[in-house]
Amino acid sequence: MSAREVMVTDLVTARGEETAGAVALRMLEHDLAAVPVVDDEDHILGVVSDVELIRLVVPAYMDLLEDTDFLPDDFEPFERRATAAGATLVRDIMSDQFETVSEDTSLPSIAAHLVRPGVRRVFVLRDGRLVGAIGRRDVFATMFDRAHARTGVDHGDLL
Repeated sequence: MSAREVMVTDLVTARGEETAGAVALRMLEHDLAAVPVVDDEDHILGVVSDVELIRLVVPAYMDLLEDTDFLPDDFEPFERRATAAGATLVRDIMSDQFETVSEDTSLPSIAAHLVRPGVRRVFVLRDGRLVGAIGRRDVFATMFDRAHARTGVDHGDLL
């Protein structure tokens, strides 16, 4: 089984010149944790995830704090930052850390990518252009469905 058979092809993407606010709204509407950033020819330039969006609102020094118990219970102190952050351009916050595979990459090879720390998805390229994406859940579901089809064992009894 290859990436071609597992990948999701109906992708939500972003452009570098879009605002973080517009992309965040689209991610929420589609229940996505990340979207690839592409150019006009569908070459992948980067990825914007919920992590980059949260970092826009939470001050950088907060990463250094070991104890955050002193922080208020509500989000109000960060609302001004969130409002200003919405105008930030995607190209200024996108990550350049992403994994790609070809359509012919095998499912075991894709699984090997996805168990690496920090890798939640791989993007599938054809001739350098984005044509699909495969997340951990896609691989997990495919493995379970294939095992069930081959063995007849109920999904709950697998693993």
